[in-house]
Amino acid sequence: MINGSENKVVAEVNGTRKLYFAMVGGLIVFLAVSLAINKLQGPFLKELRFQNTFLIATFIISIIALLVANRLYHNKSLAVINAADTIEKKMEDYRSVLLATVAIAEFPALISIIGFLITGNYIFLAIAALVIAFLLKKIPTEKNFIQIVGTTASSTSF
Repeated sequence: MINGSENKVVAEVNGTRKLYFAMVGGLIVFLAVSLAINKLQGPFLKELRFQNTFLIATFIISIIALLVANRLYHNKSLAVINAADTIEKKMEDYRSVLLATVAIAEFPALISIIGFLITGNYIFLAIAALVIAFLLKKIPTEKNFIQIVGTTASSTSF
């Protein structure tokens, strides 16, 4: 039987998963809609002189954002692991870390998708796909939760 504290933890994990999938799912839907628009109507601008500059800037912004997001996730996850807090507090902290990581990483993906809409250049989609792959590696799973929050699978039921 699950007590009230464990129910709260299970609710936190499920809520974190739903929020994560809403954020990443929204990005994937935006990418799919952008592909459909490009196929049906073509790029918004046919002649774009600064396309290469925009592409290079998007690539650099993506690299920086992913490095920052990864560093944030790693450092803050270690802080959560090493904290002597309750499971509920650790779960709140983990959710904050995860959502901040997703928000930082989504920014270059959104810029890339907008770049694709404007130019029709599929390299922008490749950048967005790399960012989405990074985000999919951060899916909040029971294994991640146990590793970071430090509880056991037998103490909580997912």
